[in-house]
Amino acid sequence: MIAMRFIGGLTGLALWAGAALAQDVSLPDYAYDMMAEISIATTADGKCDGISQRPKKVQARMLEMLSRLVKDGYDATAAATHFQTPEALAQIARREADLRARHGVAATGDDALCQAIRAEARENKVVAKMMRLR
Repeated sequence: MIAMRFIGGLTGLALWAGAALAQDVSLPDYAYDMMAEISIATTADGKCDGISQRPKKVQARMLEMLSRLVKDGYDATAAATHFQTPEALAQIARREADLRARHGVAATGDDALCQAIRAEARENKVVAKMMRLR
């Protein structure tokens, strides 16, 4: 699942909040879409030859997402914690499956995922900006 690599980084964000904010919240679709884009960049960095993430661009996208959520009335820490829940992971996994289907690659396997990520970067400038492609 493409989200797993990045979710670990969110743990630090969420831990300081304590159990009181660990409540499960439902987030708007744009948050899952943005997290899937972030996950694409971080996953490509670890799995795809010739692709690395641009950490500052990834962080900027994360801050953009959290800022938008806060503007819409969500707690940023609760949102970050939410991305570790089964519901959120399922939302991101669905977006990975959609990415693979949209680009006509196999439903499993790192090579197919990397092909889909490269194809997505050609079409999605937000994703492309978060990565270095060689």
